[in-house]
Amino acid sequence: MEHVLKTRGLKTSVNFLERLHKKVLQKAQVTFEKPRDLDIIPSEDNESTNTTMTFLDEDYVEDEDYEDLRRYGYWSKEYKALNLPSYLGAYLFLCSVPLELTHEYIIMRLEQKPDQPSVLSIRQLMREFQEGISLSIFFKQRYVRLVDTVLGDIDDQHFLDGHKISLINFDKSVKTLLEVYLEYLQQWIQMAPRAIVDKNFLEDEWTWLRSCSPLIPETEGLIAHKFCRITIGMIEGISNFLTTNIKKLIKNMATGEGVDCEDCSQKQMMLCVCREFTCLFNCTRAKALKLVAFAKTLKKDLGGDNITLNAMTECSMLIASSLEELKNEALSLRDDIAFSVRIVEKTCDVQDMEELDNSEKNALQLRCREVLHSGYKIGFEYHKEVSRLVTGKARCKLTRGMISFAQQWMIFVKERCERGRGLRPRWANHGLDFLNTVCEPENTQYLSDSDFEKLKSSIDECISHVIGTAVPASHSPPFHPHMSRSSVDQLYPRSRGSSPCNHARSKGFRASKSVQDNTPTPPSLPQRSLSTQTSENLTNGCLMDDQVDGIIAESLKVPVRGLTRTERVQAAIEQLENDLEDKLRSANLIGALSNVEAEDKVLIRPRGVTFSWQRGIKIGE
Repeated sequence: MEHVLKTRGLKTSVNFLERLHKKVLQKAQVTFEKPRDLDIIPSEDNESTNTTMTFLDEDYVEDEDYEDLRRYGYWSKEYKALNLPSYLGAYLFLCSVPLELTHEYIIMRLEQKPDQPSVLSIRQLMREFQEGISLSIFFKQRYVRLVDTVLGDIDDQHFLDGHKISLINFDKSVKTLLEVYLEYLQQWIQMAPRAIVDKNFLEDEWTWLRSCSPLIPETEGLIAHKFCRITIGMIEGISNFLTTNIKKLIKNMATGEGVDCEDCSQKQMMLCVCREFTCLFNCTRAKALKLVAFAKTLKKDLGGDNITLNAMTECSMLIASSLEELKNEALSLRDDIAFSVRIVEKTCDVQDMEELDNSEKNALQLRCREVLHSGYKIGFEYHKEVSRLVTGKARCKLTRGMISFAQQWMIFVKERCERGRGLRPRWANHGLDFLNTVCEPENTQYLSDSDFEKLKSSIDECISHVIGTAVPASHSPPFHPHMSRSSVDQLYPRSRGSSPCNHARSKGFRASKSVQDNTPTPPSLPQRSLSTQTSENLTNGCLMDDQVDGIIAESLKVPVRGLTRTERVQAAIEQLENDLEDKLRSANLIGALSNVEAEDKVLIRPRGVTFSWQRGIKIGE
């Protein structure tokens, strides 16, 4: 038997038993089924079945066979009258064959399991163990169902005790096999690349094992604890990955080693490090959010927070403690993310770079600001996801961490970002939404009155800095409707971080064009500019875009001033081109535009391509 199991596997070895079950055991089980009332067992003298049916399909023939087996079965008068020897012992032996074969397979696997499997063999071992666990559950359920049919009529206490002990031993072996499978699962997750072990893989494993736990005694708490430990280990790996790589990048920046850039200047070094920081933040975001989502799935399925003290069992206590460890580890990753962003913010400081001029400093500072925006965005998303996971006693710690991170962002905004010009910039959307989340009552209830007032004043100052005010009318240059885009950008310098959205810009700088295209707009035309915003426009600490857009549509008029040098050069070039066109037109070398349209119009109809292999566009198509 051991040779067959090794060479053919469990599933192939038990295929022949399926025929035995369908042809013999199922029919034998029907004969052992007791009728509800022995007095109404049908006989040949009192037959109530309909015998006039002339056509029977295959399914109905099978049902009729089963009905005959049930009618003339083990408990019928006809069978007792024959006085045949009992076939109960043979029935019980045939029922136990698949179970004994599966038990032998489990024992063989446990005895011959490798202590330290490699990354190439551990996945195959997991598949074999998974198959063994599934078939063990299946054959045990079948065995119990077949034996329960006759178990109530067996008086042999020796058999009953042996039956009970065999099931207990079988369950212990399956539990041991499950424990080894969980160990292999944890080892494979540690060995395999992080790209393979994702949320979907963990969810599939969790769904399968969760469906197996009710059928294997004393395994529900074991499976929950192991999956919590696996998730905790993966979160620890993400935390180490983030902090280790940030320290490595900072060290490489100080020593000039390991940075992928040809030019070793201070500017290029900073740009390379910023690029590495961005990749690191994006990778951390993808992994962290997946694991937090899976942790929420564990919490939802286990329901450890809903267990009362009176209903605490050993299993429920193990589940509750595992979930509590998982929440604490998620909070630890929150601390590491906030610390990492703080370290990156300290590193990306270009004010001390004396070898750079102001323009280079501004460009480099803009790039560093983008990196920090991405880092804070990851922090905002992670805090929101963790807030849906952490409940109970750890909620107070999470709330204070969220408030600390919000204050950290507000300090960064006031120190590193330019003051707004009457609009809410795009980069501030995630931060302001996070401030709204922090200000919810479920979070502010843990603050004292003084701390709440400090938080409120900090938020007011931050919003005033982010929104700012529009450019004063006395300092606003005029807007010319025939200006090029570059001219407008030069006259209205805006930083990349505080630039308004497209629809707001189109409303704020809308101007009417003159009907004459060849003459520049006279400087006396009134133009529109951004209106001044005050703190009274803020509602509950945030400013809505549609309110700003509505105010811009009714903006103040900007007093005009003289043309700049660029405008004068453009007007001179346009005048020169007009003079050249007039000379060519007077020499009859070029014509003039006319509004008269020709009456006979030629309609070009496209021709369809009749060949499937012919691709391209025909003339007129």
